[in-house]
Amino acid sequence: MTRGDGILASFAKTLTALERLRFEHYQDNDIREVVEALGSKVERFFKSSVFPGSLGTDTFDGLINRLKTSGVSKTTRKELHDLRELYNGSKHDPFHPMGLKACIDIIQVARDAICLVIGQNLGTTATPVARAITRTLWLSAYDVYVGGVTEVYVGLPWPNDDFA
Repeated sequence: MTRGDGILASFAKTLTALERLRFEHYQDNDIREVVEALGSKVERFFKSSVFPGSLGTDTFDGLINRLKTSGVSKTTRKELHDLRELYNGSKHDPFHPMGLKACIDIIQVARDAICLVIGQNLGTTATPVARAITRTLWLSAYDVYVGGVTEVYVGLPWPNDDFA
C-alpha cells in the first residue's frame, strides 16, 4: 500500500460515512465530524507526502497553491480549495451550513483531484507505507534479599490477570 492509496482509502471511508447519514436522522455536527477528520488527513497528506519537508507553518492554502509549480491545473487546484474551504468552515465556523449533498459532491470532486495529484507522483505519494507495530510489555523487578540481587522480568500482559 502506498501513501496515495492510504489517502484514497480515507476518502472512501468518508464518503461511506456521509452516504450512511442519508438514511438516518443527523445534525450538522455529524457531518462536521466526518469532514474535519478527512480535511485534517488531507492537510497532513500534503505536508508529509506531496511536499515532504514542509514546515509546520505552511498553510493548507499555500500547499495547494504550490501545486501550480508542479503543473497541476487551475481547475484541480480550485477543487482542492473547495475541500479546504469546507474543512475550514466546518472547523472554525459553527454556523457554516453543512448540507449533506453539497458536502458529498465537494468530497467526490476533491477525491478525483487527489487522484490527479497522486498520478503525477509528486513527493512521496507513490512510496510504500511501512506499518509501525506497537506492543505493550510489562517490566517487573524483584529483590532477592538473600543473594543481594534484583531479578528483572519482561512479560506480556494477559487480560484479567495481575501477573504476566
